[in-house]
Amino acid sequence: MLESLGYEVLPFTNSTQALRFFAQHAQDFDLIIQRSNHARNDGDILLTEIRLLHPSMPVILCSGYSARLDQKKLQESGETYILPKPFSIVELADVTAKALQAAAESQ
Repeated sequence: MLESLGYEVLPFTNSTQALRFFAQHAQDFDLIIQRSNHARNDGDILLTEIRLLHPSMPVILCSGYSARLDQKKLQESGETYILPKPFSIVELADVTAKALQAAAESQ
């Protein structure tokens, strides 16, 4: 969906590999979109590590468990947006634009 909106995407299916790549190329990223799996908690770990490496990186969490996410805690950890699953391409486009705009305004 993001590519159809004109964005360049680097997909990862493994959070360890994603974090390793991000650590080496953080300056090449404008935004992180990640799945938040409340059951395994790997999304929380990845978000924490991203914040340690790049505190101002905007992050969109896609979650079917969005009601369980502590939105206040997420906002305190940095620029974080919640995108509840399932979502439409319009919703994805909207939150992506908001995250990128907020990041541009903070620089």
